[in-house]
Formats: sequence, C-alpha cells, structure tokens
Amino acid sequence: MTKILIVILMQILLSSAPIKISPYLSGEEQEAILQSETQRYQEISEAIVRVAQNTKQLESNTEFDIIKKIALLSAIAVTESGLNKDIQLGKRRGDWGRSVCLMQMNIGKGKTPEGWTAEDLVTDLDKCLTTGLRAAKQSLGGCSNLKNYIDRLGGYTTGKCLDNEPESRKKMNLMFYYYSKLLYQMKKQK
Repeated sequence: MTKILIVILMQILLSSAPIKISPYLSGEEQEAILQSETQRYQEISEAIVRVAQNTKQLESNTEFDIIKKIALLSAIAVTESGLNKDIQLGKRRGDWGRSVCLMQMNIGKGKTPEGWTAEDLVTDLDKCLTTGLRAAKQSLGGCSNLKNYIDRLGGYTTGKCLDNEPESRKKMNLMFYYYSKLLYQMKKQK
C-alpha cells in the first residue's frame, strides 16, 4: 500500500503545485531542474506517507485514517507553502520571519511542543510534518465548538476559532478533495 500511496500522492502534488522552470534556461538546465524537483516531490510524498503511517495523531491507523492524515498534511503544505523549495529549506519564511518549513509552523526563535527549533523543522521534513499534524489536530479539537467542520483549522491558520474562516475552509476543502482522489485511486489499484 505504501508505494502506491506515494505514487498517487506525488501525482496529486504535482498537479496542485506544478514544478516551475524558467523558459529562459537552456534545455540542459531545465532538465536538471526538472530532475531535481521531481526527486524533491518524491521525498515530500514519501515523508507525508511515512508521517501519516507512523503517527497516532487524529485517529487510529486504519487505512482510511492514514489516507485522511495524508490528505490533511498535503492540503496544509500546498496551501501554506506551495511546496516552494526556498520555504522548505528555510531560505524564505512567513509571518515576518516567524513561520518555517512546508507547514509554515509559527515558532519564531522558540521551539515546538516537541522541543524542535526552526532549524530542526527545515532540516528534517518528518519533524516539520509531525509538528504540523499535531498543530492541525489541536486546532480541529480546540475549534470543535464551531458548527461547520471546515472552519475548525482556524486555530492553525489564524490562532483563533472563527466561523467562516477562509484559510481554514480552503485547506479543509482541499483536504476533502485529496482524500476523495486518494480513495478513488487506491480503489482502482485493488
């Protein structure tokens, strides 16, 4: 199941955040960038699947729960960072320099509850994703008083539980889309 999930996820990520290559580069340079970025997307896909399979956050680790975590992690990473390489490597940061890694974890100069620094998150993709999954779980639980489920990532996106929160809705709608694509493709493989 793992290899199939990685292939399917990589296709989803490439369609959501396509690799960008300047047309002004030589064909050789374009090919080198394409190979490098394809490898990076492969590594991102592998890390997302690995973290989803190895964490008990959100629910249990049934096949459906793992796919749900993969979809959630992917939706957050795509909407927070666009899978941008400079963001992944910590060369660019959000929130005036306080947010790092593909999940844009706002830790400033501090540490995550797991004890990880910003440097840890940009050098270890599994740590970035694990921290992001924990923060998403906290938001989903902490905002459970909201009537609409798609608003419950507000704690992640704004730090507040708000009705009609647009960033939460964008992430949750994309998560549901990814979840349905992953389930459909997995069913086709059986």
